[in-house]
This record gives sequence, structure tokens and C-alpha cells, in this order.
Amino acid sequence: MKVIVLPGNSLKNRDWAIQVADFLKPEFETKIIEWEHWKTGVEAGLDPKVEISKVSAAVGNDRVHIIAKSIGTWIIAQMLPDFKDKIDKMVFVGVPVSDLSGSDKESYQVMADFPADKLLIIQNEHDNHGSPDQVSQFLSGINPQIKVEVRPRSDHDYPYLEEFKNFLE
Repeated sequence: MKVIVLPGNSLKNRDWAIQVADFLKPEFETKIIEWEHWKTGVEAGLDPKVEISKVSAAVGNDRVHIIAKSIGTWIIAQMLPDFKDKIDKMVFVGVPVSDLSGSDKESYQVMADFPADKLLIIQNEHDNHGSPDQVSQFLSGINPQIKVEVRPRSDHDYPYLEEFKNFLE
């Protein structure tokens, strides 16, 4: 099955995405979504329409797994209503709940209908973009069956490659 990797916003997340994709090969075909501002060098924020069209093209007619970090989770949440029948499992790490506006948070409401057993969410204990408690409270308000796994790190780095792979297999 194909795995689509949506990294965080910062250019340093390109390395994370490459590590994830390389780790999953050859068992999984992988496609990394590279944000437009990585190419242009102009960090004006993500244009969801542009980025969603890239994800849509990467998915095509295939059934896929998703691994999304930080703002990548928000992009997937926005497109989930139209793609949920094509997504088998999703891994969300570093959900940036502290950085999301009220309308941004509304995008995640579509997860109410996504099977919680096909969703792995990992949040570091001291992630500066949202604590595990904040993320748990936010997501359990959408679907009480969604569970957040906590890891003992003090950053926004998510090197849990073996866990990702085990979950997707």
C-alpha cells in the first residue's frame, strides 16, 4: 500500500519526511508532499488549496495510508471528507493544537467518522505546539474513542519510525 507523508511546515521537516519514507521502503511505496514554500523560499504560510491538490494527485485512485506531522495533520483533516474512503490508516504526530485558530480546529471535526482503531496519534510530553492533555481533550471532544499516545520528549521531533511501520502493517 502507498504511504503519503505530510511533514510539518518548517524546511527542517524535509529531513524527517525523508527518514520516514526511507524507513518504510521497500515494504511500502512512499510519497512525500513537499510544501510549496520549501521550493519558493517564501514562507508566507501554506495555501491549503495548493497543498490539497498535491495530496490529491499523490493519492490518485489508490487506497493509502497517511503519516502526517504538525500542520500536515490540518491539511489531511481538510481533505478527509472527500478522501476518507481512500484512506486506510492514519498516523498523526505533533498535532499543533496550540497553533490552530477556531476555524482551523473545526476542520478536524470530520475525524468523528474516521474509525479510531485506524488512527495512531502520538504527542510528545512537552511539545511546544500542544501538550498531550490539550490534544487529548481536543480530539476526544470530536470522538471519545480517539486516544493519544504520549512520548517522553521535550520537543516537536517525532522519530518513532518503528511504531509507524508496525501500525501500518
